[in-house]
Amino acid sequence: MINRVFSQTPFITVTDSTAPPDGVFSITNHNHSGLVNYNYTTHNLEVYNGQYWQPLSTDVNIDLHPDMTEVIEWCKKKMAEEIELKKLMDQHPSLRDAWDKFQELRILLKK
Repeated sequence: MINRVFSQTPFITVTDSTAPPDGVFSITNHNHSGLVNYNYTTHNLEVYNGQYWQPLSTDVNIDLHPDMTEVIEWCKKKMAEEIELKKLMDQHPSLRDAWDKFQELRILLKK
């Protein structure tokens, strides 16, 4: 049985709220060794060993690959920049006009 689940990334959240059905994190028709599944009936994190699902019996650390963390951070930064740009364009109509022209030219250059 899992004692604790840890994550060093802010992009994975572990909650104990209403749970989806068993197998939601697995590929049920194409099981391959190493797949991980949370069994909401037994409340165990399980790993498929190629023949059957077996519960993990130690603490588990779940994390994203460092490249994924970098991609998510980049996306968050870009979203914040877009929000700020929209606020500026709302305050300054000439900036909105320039942005619209830029987008039109961008489309034309792609043709």
